[in-house]
Amino acid sequence: MHLLNDTLASVYATTHSTLTQLPVEEAASMIITFAGGATAEISVAWAVNQPASQTGTSCRLSGETGAIDVYTPQGPTIFRGFDDRGESKQTPMKQPKLAGHAALMRHFKECISGKTAPITGGQTGVVWMEIMEAIYRSAESGKVVRL
Repeated sequence: MHLLNDTLASVYATTHSTLTQLPVEEAASMIITFAGGATAEISVAWAVNQPASQTGTSCRLSGETGAIDVYTPQGPTIFRGFDDRGESKQTPMKQPKLAGHAALMRHFKECISGKTAPITGGQTGVVWMEIMEAIYRSAESGKVVRL
């Protein structure tokens, strides 16, 4: 939502529970469309057949002028333009001094001490709950859910 600054239009989702005997989803895949025409493709999993080096985490953001792979062994990498062989040019991004959980905790401490304001508010939580409900409705029905 913040990334695209747009409202959601629809969600199509599937969930999978085939690798373990636990009564929870092991993986889910979603296609989310936005009112402005953008599309987000999201896949999440906690149990998946993949190389150990991937550690279950991947995030790729693609746009009209480039893409970013957030979790690579070298850190975030931008893909923009093409070389003479037709392969996308890769540029590693500079890593922040504080990232991940440590950065989240620093922001939380700054918010509760009054040094800064939260990045998002309660309304964002409401929207995310609507998205989650739409994902589960779509996975259960096998159909697109319009928002």
